[in-house]
Amino acid sequence: MKNKWVSFLSKLAFICNLCFLFGLVILNTRNFINNQPVEGTIVILGTFGALLINSILQLCLLFLRITKKDIPVAAWLRIFNVAVFAIQIIRYFLMPGN
Repeated sequence: MKNKWVSFLSKLAFICNLCFLFGLVILNTRNFINNQPVEGTIVILGTFGALLINSILQLCLLFLRITKKDIPVAAWLRIFNVAVFAIQIIRYFLMPGN
């Protein structure tokens, strides 16, 4: 199967996006994680990794769509990653001071 790297990148983005959403829950509620290394991993993956990897993924998917190549990613995974990417854009670029 061609473009297996897009499938891998999409799954990696899914994990980072889950960390991003979980990090939002942590930031907006009281800190309920007692394990500091786990909390740090979630925050770092969610804050830095999610936006970077999701941006790269969306550019790759856009390129594959423009060149009319097969996209080896399930539809639900693409929809989830695009939806979380929209939330990330709003959170980091359109909400000043957050």
